[in-house]
This record gives sequence, C-alpha cells and structure tokens, in this order.
Amino acid sequence: MLVADFNKYLPYVIVLLAVLFVYNVITLVGISSNVSSAIADAKVAAMPIEIEVTFLKADDCDDCRDISSMITSLEDIFTVEVNEIQYGSSEADELIEKYDLEFAPTIILSSDASKYDGFEQIWEAYGTQEDDSSFVLRNGVPPYLDTETEDVLGIVNIIYLVDESCEDCYDVTVHKKILSGFGLALGNEETVDVNTKEGHDLLSKYNIRKYPTVILSSDADEYSILQQVWEQVGEVADDGSYVFTNMDQMQGAVFVDLDEEQ
Repeated sequence: MLVADFNKYLPYVIVLLAVLFVYNVITLVGISSNVSSAIADAKVAAMPIEIEVTFLKADDCDDCRDISSMITSLEDIFTVEVNEIQYGSSEADELIEKYDLEFAPTIILSSDASKYDGFEQIWEAYGTQEDDSSFVLRNGVPPYLDTETEDVLGIVNIIYLVDESCEDCYDVTVHKKILSGFGLALGNEETVDVNTKEGHDLLSKYNIRKYPTVILSSDADEYSILQQVWEQVGEVADDGSYVFTNMDQMQGAVFVDLDEEQ
C-alpha cells in the first residue's frame, strides 16, 4: 500500500527534485557570479589609479627649485604618465593662461586623481581643483619663476646686524642654521656693525632696539611656513623685510638692549 502510494506520487517527486536541482544550479551560478564580480571589483580596486601629470618645467632657471621629487611621491600611490612642457614654449603660454599659473615650475594633475579616496581634501593644502576637475599646484616650493615678471622669487638675502664691541654677544649666524631648516634658499649674506653709519641707518630704519639680530629680504614672504612662525619671533617692516626682534627666543643669549641702557 505504501509502495503503491509512493508510486502514485513518484511523478510529482521527480518533478520536485528536478525543480530543486534547477534552483540549486541557478543559486550556485548566481553565487559564483557574485563572487567573481566581487573578485573583479577587488582586483580593479587594487590596481593603481592612472593619472597624467603635466609638468611645467623651467630648466633655464638655474636658481629654481627642482620639484621632480613631488612627482616621485605621487608615484607611490598612482601610476603616473608625465607630460613635460618647457617654460617659454607656446604650449607653456597656453597652459599659463588657461590655469592662470603664477609661477614655474609647477605641476597639474588630471581629474583621475580624485578616484583616490580623500585626495581632494589632501590637495587643499597644496593647490586648487579647477573647473575641468584637474588639480593645480598653487603653493609652490621657492625659489621659482614669476610668470608675470619673470623674476626669480624666494632667494632670501640676509643682513647680520652685529656689535663688534660686544665680545659676549651671541653669535648671530646661528640664525642661518635655523632658517635653513625652513627650507629657505639663501642669497647674499652681509654683516653690518651697528657702530658704522650703515649700522646706524638700519637701526633707525627698522626701529631696532635689540641686537645682534638679522634682517631678511622681502623674498622671505614666499615661504608660508616662515610667515606663520615669524609672527612669534619678529616683525615685518613696511618694505617687506623680516626683522628678528624677540630675543626671548634666544634662551641664555647675551645681547644689547637699547631701552635698558637709557
């Protein structure tokens, strides 16, 4: 009887098993497809993002900073194709006009750089993202060439203002080592004694009351990091010169204070 009943439902059992088999096949194919898709996506995600870097060079500028190391750094996270353009060429002129470039050398990254998670926020510290979504370096590394005047900006001249009669006064050249730590490109260095006419003129011109000290030329303004620090250690004169005034920063140093002498 049980066998007869089973035989009675056997066609339905066969159909049910067939349906289950087809369902399992479809499910397995679907899972396999999803896994393959996930693996493919992972492979794509693992592949370096390809970008083009337009490198506006200024090879004729011997004093300009070499910024090729910036491209090397980009190669740590991107696959980089570099398109070099020489300053002074017609192609460079078009690029300068298109992006209103103020200095050379500089670099421009293609919009693909935005595929790197968080890159747009990172780039805010270095430059701008343009209407065409490319990334332009705006905070350059001096010295560089001013594209409008063609002057080299960022070479800082130093005047060491000393008192030759003060044997115990601190060695003012210590400032040179400190300034070099900020990446300053130093130009002419001149030592002036306060007891000379030139020294008296400098004391008067910059209202200097404490010395030895240093006076930096206005090109120091090209260094944004120095600008931030100088607010704590000195003053910026009307002619743009940077004058060191805060002797409290020179711990234990011996110096002349004209206000205390009076």
